[in-house]
Amino acid sequence: MILESGIPPATVTAMTGRLLVVLISTLTLMASCERHTAPQTQSKTGERVVLSVLGMHCSSCEDAISQHVMRCEGVNAAAPSATQEQVVLWVAPGADLEAIRSKIRSLGFTVEPHPAE
Repeated sequence: MILESGIPPATVTAMTGRLLVVLISTLTLMASCERHTAPQTQSKTGERVVLSVLGMHCSSCEDAISQHVMRCEGVNAAAPSATQEQVVLWVAPGADLEAIRSKIRSLGFTVEPHPAE
């Protein structure tokens, strides 16, 4: 059926590969940060940290990042923005920022130092 749709096989292969990467990344997310129950509401308290995140395209990307970084110990709130290519975090003292960056990378995004850092 795919061949009948006019989509070149190379495109289908690339799309399938990307889908597998996202699936595998999603399945391994729990190992990136310590498990705990995310708070019901976000609290914009603590240190404000801005991360440049490349590869966000839509609100689904923002939601995925927000849901997964909120599982990291010490994250009080997260505000991803695809249009600004950044994630603003409010974290407790001692939060493991590298674990948070790793969590975002595991979703397939690129995390770079923010110009203000």
